[in-house]
Amino acid sequence: MKNKKTIGEGIALITQIGLSIITPILLGVYLGNIIDEKLNTEMVFTIVFIIFGALAGFMNLFKFGNRKTRKGSEISASRRKDKDDNKKGNSP
Repeated sequence: MKNKKTIGEGIALITQIGLSIITPILLGVYLGNIIDEKLNTEMVFTIVFIIFGALAGFMNLFKFGNRKTRKGSEISASRRKDKDDNKKGNSP
């Protein structure tokens, strides 16, 4: 049962990371196309907004990674503290 929960959490994590990267890029394509059509330019704004979208997507990935790392280290620290407290409580 625990293995299924772990698999589900992994799939959710991969999906969240993928969406956090692709969404700004697709938004950049959409906005760039609209601006290019309005100003009758080739693909100047589309390319610029794709680059901005890619940068924003990777910034999201970086923030997400830092958040997961921080949360993981907090859990590890609390487990170590609990383990130390148990050792102190069992010692005479």
